Amino acid sequence: MVQPTGLDTDKNKDLPGGDARPEPSASAQDKAEESACPQQAGQPYNSNHFITGGERIHNEITYRGVDWLLNSAIGVTTAYLIARNKWGKAHIGEPLANFYKKLLKPVLRKENSVNEGAKWGTMLTSIMAGGTAIIPPMMVLENRKIKRKIICWLDEKIYGKDAVKNDPKFEQSYCRIEEEPKQDFLTGMATRFIALIPFFIVNPMPTLNKPLIKYLYDPIGNSTKWLAQKIGIKPGKMLLEGAFEHIEGDPNIPKRWQSNWDFLHRTIGFDFGLTVFYSIFHEITYKGLAALGAKKHSDNNAVTPLEKPQPCEEACALPEAQSRRYRAHPREKPSNHRRCIPAGWR
Repeated sequence: MVQPTGLDTDKNKDLPGGDARPEPSASAQDKAEESACPQQAGQPYNSNHFITGGERIHNEITYRGVDWLLNSAIGVTTAYLIARNKWGKAHIGEPLANFYKKLLKPVLRKENSVNEGAKWGTMLTSIMAGGTAIIPPMMVLENRKIKRKIICWLDEKIYGKDAVKNDPKFEQSYCRIEEEPKQDFLTGMATRFIALIPFFIVNPMPTLNKPLIKYLYDPIGNSTKWLAQKIGIKPGKMLLEGAFEHIEGDPNIPKRWQSNWDFLHRTIGFDFGLTVFYSIFHEITYKGLAALGAKKHSDNNAVTPLEKPQPCEEACALPEAQSRRYRAHPREKPSNHRRCIPAGWR
């Protein structure tokens, strides 16, 4: 509430009906100076704020644990079922591939290139669709109130309760969390889609995707295959079932047989290789929106040297529970600094 100036606070302090005249509140400048948050004090937004150990751990759990590892596990399973399961291929894989073929024909033109691009575009979409399952836990972890509680709890374990309570840099760091964008389903989908844009450009293009297959997907896939053998996981029938593919990702090289076992590890390499970059892009996108939100909040709350006097109707604004009891004194002349009294007093 902003209280009009020029009031006599010593006289008529207690009004008829037992109501006390509202005391003038602190000025906007005083409130800004008392604020623990720099952006609320009208100071310029500084993105290089103190990052606590708890926040670093929270970021790793959120963006590397859930957004990468859990995302990959669900995405690989979905992509494999859509590509190699009969029902998944017939009802989801082929319609998706036809959609990509229509998009890629004006760009690639050659039929082999279009088919290869459509295959990788379908795999990317399948992995992305499976990864939507992580949006609910991500929304929980990125919720400002929950995030602050988790980080504060972690910081108390790392630095001690007294340090977190008494050192103002912790409170200032927590204030930044309050400026992050509100996480609802639409916000979660928006940040996710922005982070995925580079992959939708690169993966359906055989010339851009081929080096990634050679230097990223296959090395990871070969590593997971070796690890599976070392821990005793046997492929079984997956070695006997498969399909003919352009294994190198080059439509100009004839297709060769690829077992479902090899395809699974190729998909793991594809997903893990891209998801680590995706988790980084997603974090950058989220933090970028948070920085923009904090800067906008800082600009909106900047303290100006002179504030324009408010009309009485606005200056007398009180919390909803009290606003119905107050009105301008009827015997006073119109002024931007009229005092407010109970509406029942004549």
